[in-house]
Order: sequence, then structure tokens, then C-alpha cells
Amino acid sequence: MNEGIYLNKDSLASCILIGIFMLVGIIGNTLMLRSLIKYKQLRIDIYVVFGGLALADIINLAFAGPSRIIYTIQATDVTTNAWCKISQYLSSSTGYVASYHIVILSVLRGIVLTNRGHPPPTPKHAFISSSVCWTIASLASIPFFFIYEKDPKYTVCTYTDSTSLSTTLWLEAGFILFLPLMFILCLYGITYSVGKRYFADSYSGHARRTSRLINAIVISFVVCQLPYQVLSIHLFYVHKGMAERAYNIQDEDYLHTLFTVSDYMYCMVLLGKCLRPVLYSKLADDLGESFDEVINCTICGKYYHTGAAVKRTRTRTRNASSNSQAPLTSREQPTEEIDLQCEAI
Repeated sequence: MNEGIYLNKDSLASCILIGIFMLVGIIGNTLMLRSLIKYKQLRIDIYVVFGGLALADIINLAFAGPSRIIYTIQATDVTTNAWCKISQYLSSSTGYVASYHIVILSVLRGIVLTNRGHPPPTPKHAFISSSVCWTIASLASIPFFFIYEKDPKYTVCTYTDSTSLSTTLWLEAGFILFLPLMFILCLYGITYSVGKRYFADSYSGHARRTSRLINAIVISFVVCQLPYQVLSIHLFYVHKGMAERAYNIQDEDYLHTLFTVSDYMYCMVLLGKCLRPVLYSKLADDLGESFDEVINCTICGKYYHTGAAVKRTRTRTRNASSNSQAPLTSREQPTEEIDLQCEAI
């Protein structure tokens, strides 16, 4: 494949989208972490898991986005072997972390909908679950340090052993999407059967709102991840088949089209990480208020109105004192004037 196959208006448009989604996603997920750090009352089990998920999304966007842009525009001068290994490791490990945090959310949804008469999970339990997920994913992703390296010919990140590429792609798609999706579907099926049998008529408003929020997160995860993972596997086998035979111009055009679609499908993956903060703010009222403090600067309005009220009070007091012509130490001042001055103050 020639080096310039990616350099077209579609790939450049995808790079712009990646940059936008990367910036918006980092800001939105940072607001989620700010809410947890600033407000103790928001540190409940589900929101703590949101915090772990937001941290994974921030790291993934900060490394996966630039890495994809560098690869697409062939910015070989800024690519080093260390960057190649670190960026691929962090992108993969945080991808696993995000997927299994969504599995944890599915577990919490099931508990919210079916738990009666038992204490709910505490923020400590959620923090331990998130920490275990981070630890396992970080350790399991260590082989990515050795799978990727800087290609000395094309000076881009590539696999060290192309023969194991299919296995790596299947494992990556399986552990990032298909295995978590299987867990989620099983949890949803169990929750549905148990809830319909015992608790269908006893769901509280809080339980319904929590379920709606987690459902939206799960749906956005599947919709944004599934097309890219499936297309990546299909693209590999198409490319492999063409490499084993002499292919013509039509084959090159078809391969070029698949790469273009893959670029846009990758933008959808990053879009999913941008959508999660939006879902946090729109479907959870308390998180929405915390987000509005920064986005709509409602906290600025509070300070402004408070300061303006204090200023008006001080002005009225100062004006009332200056308009009074009677000496403050006069013993013969009439009672009516004293009462009027008191009311003015």
C-alpha cells in the first residue's frame, strides 16, 4: 500500500472530527471528575463508577486521538518508538477499563431494580470495583508494549509480528466489545426476569431514572463501538486476501473506501466518549447542576447576585445616614425622627 493512501479530503475531515471530539470529550469528562472531587454528596456508588469511567475516557482521548491523527496524516517526524508503545498501551488498557466499567454499571442497575430489604452498595464498594478493573486491565495490556513498535521503513506505529495480527484483532474486539456485551446482555436478561416476576410494580422514581441513565450509556457504547470493531476485522481479511493475489484498480478503490469508512467509524468511537458526559448532565439532575456551574456559569450568577445584594444594602444604609441632618448625640431629638431614621437604616 502506498504511503499517501490516507491523504485525502475524507481523512483530513476525520482528523478534524477526531480533534473536536477529543477536546469536547476531555472537557466533559473532566467536569465529571470535578463534580466528584468538589461535592461529597455526589460520591454515591454509581457516580463513583462514572468517575472511573470518565478518567479512562480522558486518558484514552488524550493518547488515542493524537496517535490516530499522526498515523493518518503520516506525521513521521513526531513519531518515536516510546510514543508508539506508550500510546498504544494506554489506548488499549483504557479501552478495556471503559468497557468493564459499563459492565459494573449494569450490575449496579440490576441491584437498584431488584434489591429490596438489603443495604445498597456503598461508594467504597464502587471504588474497590473500579480499582480492581483498572488494575486487571492495566496488567492485561502489558503485552501491547511488545506488540507495537515504530516501523523503521514507514516510521509509523505498526505490529511487530504481522502473522499474529488477526489474533490480536480478535482478542481486542472480543475483550473491548463482544465479551462485555455478552455480560451486559446476561445481566439485563436476569434483571428483567427477576424484576418482572417480583418487582415490576414497585420500581421507585429513583430506580427508573437510574435505569434510564445506564440504559442510555450502554446503548451509546454499543452503537459507537460495534461498527468500528466489525469493520476492522473485515478490513483485515480484505487486505490480507488482496495481498495474497494480484489485485487490480477496482480492488484498490474498494480498499481505499474501506479505510475511509474506518476513519469515520473511529470518529464514532470517540463520539461515544463525548456523549457520556452529556448523558450524565441531562439524565442526572444533581450532576446537571454541577455541570451548569461551569458550562452556563451559574455559580458566577450566584456570586454576582449575592455581591449585588450586599452592595445595594450598603448603598441604602450609606444614603440613609448621609441624608439625616440631626446630630447623632442630640438628647432633644424628637421620637418620630428617631423612628424614621431607624426605619430608613
